[in-house]
Amino acid sequence: MGDVFSLFQPREEEANQVLERNVFPAQYENPVPDGRYNLVVIGAGAAGLVAAAGAAGLGAKVALIEKEALGGECLNTGCVPSKALISLAKEGRLDFSEAMVELRKRRAAVAPHDSVQRFVDKGIDVFLGAGHFIGRDEIEVAGRRLKFSKALIATGAKTSIPQALAGIPLGNWLHTHETLFRLTELPASLLIIGSGAVGCEMAQAFARFGSKVDLISSEEGPLLEELPESRRLLAESLEQMGIRRHAVGRDWEFRKMGDRQTFALGNGEIIEPDAVLLATGKRPSFAGLQLAQAGIELADGGLVLNDELRTTNARVYASGDVARVAQFTHAADFLSRNFLRNAFFFGKAKAHDLLIPRVTFTTPEIASVGRIEESDETDAYTVPHDDLDRALVEDERGGFLKIFTQRNSGQIVGATIVGTQAGERLAAVTLAIQNGLSLEKVAATMTPYPTWSDAFRHAADQFQRTKLKPRTLVILRKWFDWLRR
Repeated sequence: MGDVFSLFQPREEEANQVLERNVFPAQYENPVPDGRYNLVVIGAGAAGLVAAAGAAGLGAKVALIEKEALGGECLNTGCVPSKALISLAKEGRLDFSEAMVELRKRRAAVAPHDSVQRFVDKGIDVFLGAGHFIGRDEIEVAGRRLKFSKALIATGAKTSIPQALAGIPLGNWLHTHETLFRLTELPASLLIIGSGAVGCEMAQAFARFGSKVDLISSEEGPLLEELPESRRLLAESLEQMGIRRHAVGRDWEFRKMGDRQTFALGNGEIIEPDAVLLATGKRPSFAGLQLAQAGIELADGGLVLNDELRTTNARVYASGDVARVAQFTHAADFLSRNFLRNAFFFGKAKAHDLLIPRVTFTTPEIASVGRIEESDETDAYTVPHDDLDRALVEDERGGFLKIFTQRNSGQIVGATIVGTQAGERLAAVTLAIQNGLSLEKVAATMTPYPTWSDAFRHAADQFQRTKLKPRTLVILRKWFDWLRR
């Protein structure tokens, strides 16, 4: 229980008490199992909650097991508190300590959506405690045995700890996202190891509050999955905010000398930070599940899964971060929808067929979906914000929309948006790709002026102009000549 209660620190804050009452209530009593369940879900993060609620809503008998706190990473230590911190840092009206109190209030306001009571009210048997397999169709939790027809492993992922730092306790000097939001005082200096989404987002947030931030990135820079021009704009923004980026990758060494804890970087620099945040990626979390008891195999550090999310035990599936498809809350949601179709309705929904958008909530915001690489099979259409009236009236420079299409056909296959509300604007592009739309269809769709979404139509107009081949222009000129007669 110690790990559970560490989520609710400081304990004296009313917001954390509200959070605890919702997602891991101390007085809650586990139900008594009554016969075989259609579905037992281990893990009550986004993937587990969607699967449990979806199955129960269809009439299935469902049990849900959680050992830490309902809501999982997203509510407790991920999306919700991190986006609250980013928002508060941009507002700039509170100091760090006040902002962290406000952050925890905002998280508590979301907690009822993922509460134990809400899922009990859906007819789900909720069990608090660590579950593990005791057979191919049976799980034990808190001394209770649960028989199942199908089971879902939705136990998420944990931050990968570099070997050099493996022996240091988390939550005081060394942090992951799991401990970061318990801070009550701003560290004067913060070293962030890793320049993916979490590392870059938190670098900017802490810098805005006044921390001196050092960020260790790869030699290629931040956000390696994004376009070079997107990464360049982000790198410039980090520099402008006073964040020192060290492109040394894994070429660093941790040194402890008495009370001093320092990092020697491969470029010769020495950093002695007041706090360290590990943003080094995540590994699937399945410790303690006793998978062998259920005939569930592992390989390459993860579960052996087919594209329908089934393990080597035909009764057991996986969803969410533990499935290693894409570690986003929205991906977990749709993976669990696939699971429900495949497990109970003879579906063949493939995990790798999902179109998964992603957003990094930095300044500038960066959002991408689909295929964004340039190749002989694609065309690209770019609308710089310097050419977009909405961007000009808001004095935003440097951002852009870039649309990728199948060569010559105009069918949209991918997009990147960099700038204000990039994530919100990406939804329209994602909808277009999901439904096989071409830029020709977009060009025929009216958008309000002046809006950020108008950039999408501008890209479509670029595509339309490519149809004006020299021969076509000759014919049109003759046509207009005839009209003047």
